[in-house]
Amino acid sequence: MGPGLRENPWIGTRPQTLASIRLTVEYPNGPTYDLPNGPALRARLTEDVVEGYRARYVAATAWKVEVYAVRFNDPALTLPTSLNRLRSNDRHDTRIVFGTTAVRVYLASDGFYPKPAQTGEACLRAITGHIGSMK
Repeated sequence: MGPGLRENPWIGTRPQTLASIRLTVEYPNGPTYDLPNGPALRARLTEDVVEGYRARYVAATAWKVEVYAVRFNDPALTLPTSLNRLRSNDRHDTRIVFGTTAVRVYLASDGFYPKPAQTGEACLRAITGHIGSMK
């Protein structure tokens, strides 16, 4: 889990964590608000975020399924995540948008790359299926 996050899952409103979660959800096409990377940008990124969620699930193969989500105060703010979903061909990096919530779910390893059957895809499918059913 990221620095300062001890809970799994983490649900909260701490500004530094919300900015980091939003950047991860909207990567690579999130807003910059014409601000340099730093405190002003991070503060601006959290202004419209109501709540954040961060969890890590470990598949039986030791691969991790990472889940990041933000809930905005305006559904129009989910647009970057929707665009990323349309542009992505990566079946291991899924974007889900419903209402004011934008979610990114992806498969991560610790640097080793086992055979495709050992990647944790079943765990990824189960989690994205569950999130998708919440719409």
